[in-house]
Amino acid sequence: MKKIDVAIIGGGPAGYAAAMRAVHYGLSVALFERQQLGGACYDSGAVPSKILIEKTKGMLQLERLRQWGYDIGPASLSFEAAMNTVRQERAALIDELHEAIMRNDIEYVPHEAFANTNLTVAAGAELYNATDIVVATGSTPFVPPVAGADGPGIHTTDTFFELSTRPEKLVIIGAGIIATELAHALALIGTDVTLLNRGRDILQTEEPSARPLIEQRLRQAGVNIVMNVDVERFEDGIAHTTKGPFPYSEVLFATGRKANIQCVEALELQLTTAKTLAVTSTMATSQPHVYAAGDVAGGMQLAHVATAEGIQAIEAIVGNRPAPIKPHVIPRCVYTAPEIASVGILEHEAMEQTTIVMIPLLANAKFHMESNQRGFMKLICAMDRETILGACIVCDGATELISIMSVLMAKGTTVSDMTSLIFPHPTKSEALGELARMMQGKGLYFNDDVSVSNV
Repeated sequence: MKKIDVAIIGGGPAGYAAAMRAVHYGLSVALFERQQLGGACYDSGAVPSKILIEKTKGMLQLERLRQWGYDIGPASLSFEAAMNTVRQERAALIDELHEAIMRNDIEYVPHEAFANTNLTVAAGAELYNATDIVVATGSTPFVPPVAGADGPGIHTTDTFFELSTRPEKLVIIGAGIIATELAHALALIGTDVTLLNRGRDILQTEEPSARPLIEQRLRQAGVNIVMNVDVERFEDGIAHTTKGPFPYSEVLFATGRKANIQCVEALELQLTTAKTLAVTSTMATSQPHVYAAGDVAGGMQLAHVATAEGIQAIEAIVGNRPAPIKPHVIPRCVYTAPEIASVGILEHEAMEQTTIVMIPLLANAKFHMESNQRGFMKLICAMDRETILGACIVCDGATELISIMSVLMAKGTTVSDMTSLIFPHPTKSEALGELARMMQGKGLYFNDDVSVSNV
């Protein structure tokens, strides 16, 4: 039996971040991963999906270049080449992660691990005795019970990125973030895409004002969006639904994820109603010396949140009494075209009256230079017009810009403070300064777009 300070089960963003922080404090660490180091994020989630999305956005850039006068004939993207690039870049990132693990003298154990009640962890033929355990086992795709859902050509993100041939007819079940991102990406390179959504709108967790814009872009790319539909069965290349049959060559289920808790069932940890591990603000579970971080602990299913939670768990283990993670300053990103990025509350989530300003991109020089004025920026404040409650940015580059608002909110910056900042010109960021001036009724371009929400 090996004696270690911390056993970390799961090698995704929560797990490897926890491992690296633990060795910083001189703790001995064993990091267990049954599949690929980097977890679902690297193997079948954010990393491969965003690599593919970035490659397909080249088709939009070509369109823009033609508008600028470039003499560019018809172009196409080889799906096989694009997927090879996805795999190569994914492998390079995983190799970098392996090197970081080795540089930090972390014992990496490439086996499935099971935790026992006496703080031991069994993996392969080895048994480890730990002072503390961090459960960072992530989640797996949830597939609803539909007849034929285990048939040929039917995928989750676990298998979709292993395709080498571009789907001719792709049916995507769901209309959330990954569904809309991949629907647009595949449609841009010639796939006939149909989105089948049980709900009445796409992206129902995101800014309502952004949804019609993204829906319009999807439809312009050729995506067939079907709302308020239930899938009844898959049979002989046909998705039979309550709104008729839809033929497919491939199907992608993008219907959410479920926590991986099998490896800790022996611990009988308290669960939430969502069947994730219940944790405190320091990521402690219901059993002493057992912590959980990432998707398995519920909350936001985002890699950057998982990383923060893994670090939070280690800070608690070493006795640093870390301050709670602040969900209201965590950025949320959607990599459609245009991108959507939010922080804090959205307008419809407010529990009391708020003041809202929204600015189009028409007056911003940088967006004009790029010939891309689709989108808007929105600022949500308390009725004092000083306390910032939330922000939403919809434009190309929104996922980079949102961190500005996240930092300002984390530091308690007021609207008056924002108006004193001098943003460089010409940049997209200077529109944030105009938003702050508008909130004070002193906008340079717009002054009459202030509204008050109804609760």
